[in-house]
Amino acid sequence: MKKSQKFTKKEMIFFAIFLFLLLVSIPTKNLILFVYSLLFIEKCFIGRINPLGGIEFTTLGTILITLKYGISGGILFIISVIFLPAIVNSIIGSKLILNPDFNPFSIGPGNVRDFISVFLVYIFSFLDILWISLIVSIFKNFAKFEGFFESPITSIPINIAFNLAIFYYLHDFLLSLII
Repeated sequence: MKKSQKFTKKEMIFFAIFLFLLLVSIPTKNLILFVYSLLFIEKCFIGRINPLGGIEFTTLGTILITLKYGISGGILFIISVIFLPAIVNSIIGSKLILNPDFNPFSIGPGNVRDFISVFLVYIFSFLDILWISLIVSIFKNFAKFEGFFESPITSIPINIAFNLAIFYYLHDFLLSLII
């Protein structure tokens, strides 16, 4: 059965909702809305068509949520990352999936890295968020490469550069979300 090469109406509605929530979260500086709208856009839409590994927003959310709400907030965020995108993906369906590695569920070895990342963020919370991003990105990618070999090696520099670029260029805005 050949999958459709364009978004269905239901997929477009969900994408528009998450994009709207993202745009609303920016002027209101609502951290939860900002992080979850980025997460859903990545896990439910970008992941379906993304030809490059390494572009993800879970690290951003983990760092910001843990810095603002502590270890328990970070752990609850990671638990929600496991279940909420799977629920949304099951509602959206599987019409447009161009990425052969797309997994609508977020359960896997990466969850262990995410939980450890919460503790790293907490331990290094005295540093600037740019340094925390670097530490967490290097840890997650080293653990990914050394332990599980679940992604091509080219995704490592892409992921580290992507996360550092977000934290560098949006530094002041991201700080305003957690203060």
